[in-house]
Order: sequence, then C-alpha cells, then structure tokens
Amino acid sequence: MEGETTNGETTNQRAIVIGDGDFLSNSYLGNGGNLDLGLAMVEWLSHDDALITIRSRTASDTTLELSNTAMAVIGVGFLLVVPVGLLGVGLGIWLKRRKR
Repeated sequence: MEGETTNGETTNQRAIVIGDGDFLSNSYLGNGGNLDLGLAMVEWLSHDDALITIRSRTASDTTLELSNTAMAVIGVGFLLVVPVGLLGVGLGIWLKRRKR
C-alpha cells in the first residue's frame, strides 16, 4: 500500500494478517520459531528489515519421555522403597541405641 504525504513524497505502509494471535502468548512463544516470527514481523512493520540480525538461540524446552514401565518403577521406588528404607534405617538405629 502506498500513501502520499503533504509534501508529495510517497510512503509505503505495511500490514500483516495473522489467523491466531496465541502464537505470541507465553505458552507458545518457545515453540518452533514463534518468537523469531513475532520479532521479524515487528521489524518488518517498522521498516527496520534492512539490517540483518542473527539472534542467539534460546534453550529449547526439553521433555523427559518415559515408558509406562519406567514410570511405574519410579513411582514404586518413591512411594514404597524410599519410605520403607528410611523406616528400616531408623528402626536399626533405634534398636542399636536401645541395647546400650
């Protein structure tokens, strides 16, 4: 789109149409290149796209994927093995001190 100023110069106007604005929300900002896309759109709209910028990469969110068996082993370990082990150690210390 072109517009004309009062002194006869023409100016270019820019517009961007996005189907969903959630890509810039906090929960989606790190997905894919949403942050880079948002920053590039703002730079393009402000006619600041002449300079080449190389952004540093941010650490991506990592997820730990475990099988059902691994989750069950970890769950049993923390729910049963650790408490029973602590009770056993405590009972052993108590019996040892009681015999003195």
